Amino acid sequence: MHAFALLALTRGAELDPQPARLKHVEEAAKWLVRQQDEAGLIGMPLTAGRFDHPVATLALLESWRLTGQRDLREAADSAVRHIADHQQPHEVWNPTQNAGHRAWTVGALLRAEELGWPDLGQAIARGKASLGTRSSQEFGGDCLKQRSFWTLALGHADPRPMQPADDLFSASVAVLAAR
Repeated sequence: MHAFALLALTRGAELDPQPARLKHVEEAAKWLVRQQDEAGLIGMPLTAGRFDHPVATLALLESWRLTGQRDLREAADSAVRHIADHQQPHEVWNPTQNAGHRAWTVGALLRAEELGWPDLGQAIARGKASLGTRSSQEFGGDCLKQRSFWTLALGHADPRPMQPADDLFSASVAVLAAR
């Protein structure tokens, strides 16, 4: 849950870049870095189907983007590489993970690519492919056409009305299809 709070802090610091806000981002990000293991993992393993690592990775990426601190870049790189290196041959990181987990995982890779991380195209393409097939099976429809919480979390406008099935996790799939 710390990573979700850090994402909120980064958004607040982006909207109102006061030195005190940036300091809070730095302190929270450094705490998150201290939770990272030598392999780059933050929280539970990706195979556990939890959101810990993908959300923490995104939070580190956004923290680095705002602060430019080298140690945050290195921690974010380690976290991104952990995701890319642990993808299974069948497109996902854990065959039992839900669409929300996959969306946050692919979303972290997409954000890293946007910020200049190289060699993520194959992992992103395979992850997005898993969203299209498995999401439809899980939610009984084409989740790739739903409005995304992801767009709200990162502050991107999405004028389409919310669909009844939209929620924090399942709706996060939509923005990935558009990228």
